[in-house]
Amino acid sequence: SLVGSEMCIRDRNSPANHQMLLKLQKELSIGNVRISKDGHWVLWVENSMHKMPKIMAIFEKCPPLTSRLSMQ
Repeated sequence: SLVGSEMCIRDRNSPANHQMLLKLQKELSIGNVRISKDGHWVLWVENSMHKMPKIMAIFEKCPPLTSRLSMQ
């Protein structure tokens, strides 16, 4: 098993971005939304390796509309 793996979406902290990530969390029943310690970012984080195939299938079907995508 992989240890310390997580998937994270980070965006500027704005009401619209916060609502978008809360909707993602609610509609898909995956991840947790939180605000960074410095308050500049809103984050959606999923730590469960068991949910990663579901998340990756969603991204294959509906890829993010950005060129700034990184996997860690």
